[in-house]
Amino acid sequence: PKPWSIYIPVKVSVYSPAVIVINPVRRGASITATDVELKKVDISLVRGKPFKQLDLVIGSKSKNTLNPGSIIDMNSVCVVCKGDNVLITASNTAISVKMSGMALSDGSIGDSIRVQNRSSKRVIEAVVVNQDTVKAGI
Repeated sequence: PKPWSIYIPVKVSVYSPAVIVINPVRRGASITATDVELKKVDISLVRGKPFKQLDLVIGSKSKNTLNPGSIIDMNSVCVVCKGDNVLITASNTAISVKMSGMALSDGSIGDSIRVQNRSSKRVIEAVVVNQDTVKAGI
């Protein structure tokens, strides 16, 4: 017998929960619980890394206008945006320090961003904790 092969075109889809816009959100506006929902979608068509939890998106700011049906990915929003006032915290077992700062770059929760200390003007790296707090290492 003579070996043979056949080629069959296929389309691969990967479905996973993702945060979807249900109400239009203007650029720079804070995202509320009424603006988004969690829905299973084909994420193989998404360029960036989509958010899979509502609580990571609610309260963040839109970097551009988001239309209904849009999938929110890491590049669509910032929890702390460049120019935002933030509270810089730093602590260890012996001491805890809090000071005012300004974000020099955008970031989501867990991202490391550059922050300028308001009083000393020194620029440091800090990790985004929430909308108004970053944590620096000591």
